[in-house]
Parts: sequence; C-alpha cells; structure tokens
Amino acid sequence: MKTLNLLSLPPMGGGGLHTMTILLLAALSLGGCNTNDPIATPVPTADCGTPPVSIIDGDTIKTVIFKDYKKLNALDPNGKNYIVVGDTVVLYKEPKLHTPPTKAPDLSKLKNNDDPDLKGKPLRYVAIGGSLTAGVRDGGYFNEGILTSYPNLIARQMKLQKFEQPLFDADSYNGFGRKVRTSFNPTGGPVPKFNSSKNNLGIENTDGLTVNPKKIKVDKYQMDNWGLPKATMHGLNFPTDNYIKGDVNKLNPQLKRFGWLDNEEKGLQTSTLDRLYKLKMDIFTIEYTEESIHYSTLGGIPAFDMQRPGYTEPPLLTLLKQYAKEKRKGCIANLPSALNLPYFKNISFAQFKAGLQGFTIRRLDEIDENSVVVIPNSRVDSLASRKVHIALKKAPTDVEFLLYNSYELSKLKVYNDYISSFAKETGYPVVDLKGLYEKITMGSYVTDDGARVSSETFFSTDGLYPSAFGQAIIANEFIKTLNSFYGLAIPLIPTKEYLNIK
Repeated sequence: MKTLNLLSLPPMGGGGLHTMTILLLAALSLGGCNTNDPIATPVPTADCGTPPVSIIDGDTIKTVIFKDYKKLNALDPNGKNYIVVGDTVVLYKEPKLHTPPTKAPDLSKLKNNDDPDLKGKPLRYVAIGGSLTAGVRDGGYFNEGILTSYPNLIARQMKLQKFEQPLFDADSYNGFGRKVRTSFNPTGGPVPKFNSSKNNLGIENTDGLTVNPKKIKVDKYQMDNWGLPKATMHGLNFPTDNYIKGDVNKLNPQLKRFGWLDNEEKGLQTSTLDRLYKLKMDIFTIEYTEESIHYSTLGGIPAFDMQRPGYTEPPLLTLLKQYAKEKRKGCIANLPSALNLPYFKNISFAQFKAGLQGFTIRRLDEIDENSVVVIPNSRVDSLASRKVHIALKKAPTDVEFLLYNSYELSKLKVYNDYISSFAKETGYPVVDLKGLYEKITMGSYVTDDGARVSSETFFSTDGLYPSAFGQAIIANEFIKTLNSFYGLAIPLIPTKEYLNIK
C-alpha cells in the first residue's frame, strides 16, 4: 500500500496566475523512500490563464487542466490535508516516533523528594532553550518539528508519564515560518529558494505579529518544553516587553502562546529569567545554541554581555545557582560554531566577487577570503547572480554582508568558557554540542547504532536547524551526558528510525 509523501509546486507566470504542478512522490508506508518514485512535469499550455496540474496517482502521471485547482479535492480525498506552502504543497503526516524501551529506566537518582511540590509525584523533566529545544526546522515552527524535538525524544526514552509540549491545534498544525525548497529560481543566484507556508497557520497574520489566542493549548507553568524559537542567553537579561516591541517580535509570536503577556502577572515587567525561576522540575536541560546562530545570520554577533542590568552576575549563572540550591538535576549544552552550518556554505566569497560586475565595495580588497563567510541573504544572492542585470543590482557600501570567521570564533570561545565555568561552579555537566557539530561537518560522526552522519542528513532544509534524525542524535548526546554524570542507564534512541522522516 502506498501513501502520498511529498508534493512540490514550481510557479509559472501568466495572466497573474501561477501554474500549479503537483508532484506527488509515492512512498511505501512501511519502509524508506523509493528513489525511483516518478516526478511529474507540467505540461505547457497555450492558455496561460488555465493552469495545468500534473498528478502522480500510484505509478501513473496524469495531467489535467483545471480552472479551479480546488477541484483537486474531488480527485484526492486527502486534499484537505495538504500543507500549502506558497506554490508548494506537501502532505501532512504526523511523524512516527521511535520505538521506546520495553522497560522504563530507573530514574530514582533524579527524583527531587526534598521539594514538597515535587515529592510523591511522577518525575518531571523540563527543557529550557531556544529554537533547537523548540524543534524548529525547515525554517519554521510546526507540529512535526515539535514532536521530533530532542526534549520530546528524551522524554519518550525515559518513558515519562507526561511531557507537555506547546503543540498547535489540529487546524493550525502548520505553525509559522515553515518553508519548502523550490526549483523556481528567478534570480539564478546560488542561494537556495524556498516557499513559505500560507495555510493552517498558528498566527492570524503572516507577518508573525498576531497570534490567534484560540490556537493556544498551553497551561502556564504546566508545560514541560520551554523551548522558545529564537530565544538566546542574552534575552534572559530583559523584561519580556523587549520581545513585544520592534523587530524581535516578528521572530517570537510564541511568547503570547506561552501566556507571557497576561495582566495577572504583569508580563510586560517580568523577565524571562523571573519566569524560569517559577518552574518546578526534577530534571532540566538547557541549551542556547541560538546565541551564535541567530546573530550570525543577521550579520555578526553582538558585544558579549551576559550581565543582567541591576544585578551582580550573569543571569544564566543566577538561574543555575537557583536550580542547584533547590537540588534539581540537569545539564547544559555549549554552543556549536555557526560556521559549521550548511547555511553559510551556500555561497562562496569567490562566487560573490565574480557576480559584482564592476561594483565597488569599500574594504572588499582587504578581505582574506579564507577568513570570512558570506551571509546568504537575498541581496547577496542577487549580486552573485550572472542572470540579474547590473542595473537591477544594489551593492552594499561596506562589507557588512560578511561574517568574519575569527570574530565569530573568538566570541564563541568566550560564550563557551562562561558556560563551562558556570556549570563547574554549580555542579552541572556540559553537553558538547560544539564538538558534535564539528565531527558532523567533517563527516566523522557515526551514531551508536551505526549510521554515518553527514550535514545533509543531520540538518533540515534550512541549513540551520537539525532534521528529525539530527534531533535524535542530539537527544542521545544529552542522554549520554546524563547517564555518565548521574550514573543512569537510560537506553539510547535508535536514530536510524528517524533517517527517512521528512
């Protein structure tokens, strides 16, 4: 029996309409992807106002002319489940999670019976962090990514009675920001092109500013995955109203879903750190890899400042001290280098220079191409393209489009030195994500169940955040650290079960 797995729609102009070419790749419901699956190609039509639709039905490709593509529902009863991403459509399918252990591991060493709020209750695990913890992948935040986030996979391997995640409602499973690769490349530039999700969103406006309160399923402080997309260590310093104002709000519509803006708690005056203080848990994990990733994609890392205004120590240390005082078990991850991410390998410095066609950029000739990477944004993509006419190009006046390797790496070392010292002072182990990412970039990492890992399998299509397979690998790194430090025997996740999850 075959199931529909993936559809892709490259657009074509004509009378203001797009030609919708639906590519349905059939895959066995039990087993991996079939590389021989047929791919549909749009059939040209003289009538630009009537888009043709190519459909793969089993092993047969059919091409039909539709004036109303919504009639596809008549051909496919699953049509209502399509995820429409710009002019790209994929079939929503809840991921099948890995086979859990047959027997629950002994977690008694993690139980905090000194806290009256936790004593006698099932073990509670809380995950704190940014996009990685939240399960962001393919450029967005949506249910499949949340379900395959490393905290949920750890909780499954622990066989916990409950691990509450901020899932979107059934009619808003597409969350926000989700992107799908498209072959449509109007610039002809080297940066990969994507279409963005437009339907079944968890936000009311596609600008990401308005979250529909009806989509909220989160009960404040009862939620266990506190991964906040785009959150950083730096953000622990500030009241949450800093996220509400300005451009950062566009990155974090999740704040309202977390109930951080209610009048009862005066959310506009409450810092992220203050809210994390109130969480009760037996065991926690913390990661803020976004600290290097997010700022790097914007074009450089801000001045290092982990000092909370009005306080005498960095907020991350304050948080760890509080958790240690309350005898909470846990671990914290260090930061991988953004320079190891596929995102920064889309365009070389040589490609960029070759496409300038005579443009002069200040200080460009002073740059050692071995010491920089090029930020692959749309402006740089256009400049690097030989297809875009020089009259349409707008060159930067300075080298702000570049990310200096030496600068990024020096800041990374400072951050990781602080994390190591904070962990040592409070008695917590460190998960070495920096080393993990380096091994994966070099192609030298093999999972405990024998899968050789490459950047292509570890990262999702956005080149920044892990795929489901990558999340399983990261979950195992956390498990191995917890096992070693606390003398546990939590079984490792069979990562191969996630290799074919898209």
